[in-house]
Amino acid sequence: MGVTWGRAFRAAVMIIVYSIVWVIVGALLIGIGYYFGYSGYTCSTIYNCGYNTNGTIEFIILTIIGVIIMYLGVIASFLKVQTDLVADEVEYRMKSSTTQ
Repeated sequence: MGVTWGRAFRAAVMIIVYSIVWVIVGALLIGIGYYFGYSGYTCSTIYNCGYNTNGTIEFIILTIIGVIIMYLGVIASFLKVQTDLVADEVEYRMKSSTTQ
């Protein structure tokens, strides 16, 4: 029989939903990194201004981690939904073949 269009579109919607969740998590990490990077320029007095390199390093690290989480989350979402769909289809075919 194969996978119906309805199941395929439900799977596609689930991939999108899971992907949106991972993009939000990654964006939150990037936002936190941006906050640390934006607060990197400090002035304790008028004549004693300097640049806090720790904020910049935190920004870069959190941005890289956030982007990696986004990419891996989207790929993992696809793989999870795809394998669930295939496993359900195999289970269905195994049940139908044993009843015949």
